[in-house]
Amino acid sequence: MSFRGSFDWFTSLHQGGKRAISFTLTCKNMFLPETFDCAIIDSTGQQPTQIRRCLKLKANESFTFNYDTCGWDWCQGDFFAILGKNDKIKKRWDLNLKIYSRGECPECHGSHRCVKCNGTGTVRNNHNHTISSCPACNGTGFCQKCYVPIRQGSNLANEVYNGTTIPNPSLSREKRIVALNKTISELQAKIEKADWDARMMQRKGTDVSLHTVYSTHLELKHRYELQLLQAQSELQQLETNL
Repeated sequence: MSFRGSFDWFTSLHQGGKRAISFTLTCKNMFLPETFDCAIIDSTGQQPTQIRRCLKLKANESFTFNYDTCGWDWCQGDFFAILGKNDKIKKRWDLNLKIYSRGECPECHGSHRCVKCNGTGTVRNNHNHTISSCPACNGTGFCQKCYVPIRQGSNLANEVYNGTTIPNPSLSREKRIVALNKTISELQAKIEKADWDARMMQRKGTDVSLHTVYSTHLELKHRYELQLLQAQSELQQLETNL
């Protein structure tokens, strides 16, 4: 058997744009295909092993194994194995990413939190008063400079984070949902007020005499409606991915 394996970072669409690991297996044969059994194994034993039988790779063909293609979210210490007779491991590739020592990260200096959002996973746009997913960490809350995917609860996680609080993506998502619901309520109230003011001006006939003021109310209402649509869209996406 002649294979080449490599781990690479990729953007996981199925995880909402999260930065994740992918493993690529390539058949290095010039002409002949390879048929093989393989396994993806979590060295901590927290995840069930994935075993695939009788896969076939043509010469120079590649397969990718990641969350989007096979549902496996790679973490430090996981490995990919080619299996032989009686499922004995014939060849393996281990995920062994560089881990910064405590305080070494040039961006977060050991906090493991995204410096742009302080680990919350969200940022606030002061211009239009909206809340959105942090573009630096894709809403995870993790510092992307030193981020290494490690399963929480494992000995490695305790060793690497060494007493620091690990950002919790689920908690960040819950905070975003709460913040978005609050934003939506505030925008709905602003829309109602702008609509009420405009209707009152129409009844009093001041929509003509004070045309500039009347137009301002309509522009505000339109702006609030656009912000409301944006917030509702983001909220729907977050709730769908729960």
